[in-house]
Amino acid sequence: MKTNTKRALRGWLVVGMLLLFLSWFTYKMDTRIEQFGAGGITIGSAALFWFGWRKKQPITARMMIALIFASVVALVIGFIVDRADATATETEMKALAEYHKGTLRGALFGSFLSLGGFLLSLKTFIVVKIKEGIYDSKRYRKRIAAVRAYEPDNAKSAIFGELDRLRSLLFASIVASIIAGIAQVTVGVKESAYTATVCIAAACFVIALLIQSLILINSNLRDWFKELEFEAVAKERKQAQKKKEQAEKVGTPTALDESDEAAASATLADKASPTYTSSSTG
Repeated sequence: MKTNTKRALRGWLVVGMLLLFLSWFTYKMDTRIEQFGAGGITIGSAALFWFGWRKKQPITARMMIALIFASVVALVIGFIVDRADATATETEMKALAEYHKGTLRGALFGSFLSLGGFLLSLKTFIVVKIKEGIYDSKRYRKRIAAVRAYEPDNAKSAIFGELDRLRSLLFASIVASIIAGIAQVTVGVKESAYTATVCIAAACFVIALLIQSLILINSNLRDWFKELEFEAVAKERKQAQKKKEQAEKVGTPTALDESDEAAASATLADKASPTYTSSSTG
């Protein structure tokens, strides 16, 4: 109990120091856009450190990774528009707002709404097909049963853990896609560099979630193909063994073949005997 308490105190101490450093880093940023990006990095980094220290990877941790990515994009935008002269900075921020309104807003609105609808229609199909291909196979059930047999009762691995994480990540990607699309015509209506940055960061947040979803889907597909390869090799070996047994069975002489061979040998022996020779000569 004391060991767990000490570990918790050390963890909170490190998290506190990380937050203090990143808060100071955020405070030192010049523009609000840079502060917005640095603040997102602060929250995301602290949350990721906490989940990593707890040795867990829930869906929230993946969302924090997406938040850090979006915040880095916002921070880069802040660095781009930030100039030494206040007038030049204001000009750059105005150009950013006009670029978002004239070029990005309509494209992002249509793209992310379509993406959300597309993922919504495919989510159930992807999850069900992966479940049938991997998690319902006998080989996977045997493997997970062997792993769970050595784990304590209060910390057993979930049978459908990876599949549930994929389902949650796809759901989060769908919701984030719809929100990012709606944000373009709500928050993005106001022509401002700050609202433009928020809308662009929301789009980057969705992109980060989609990349993680693709990585998780690719991991499941790789396991699925391994299962298919294992089944194909096992079937091929079974067919080869069956052909070998059939070949051995055909090559083994039967009782009828042995009797025929004995009769032929007897006939040859009679022909070779002197009695048969003399009679044939007379």
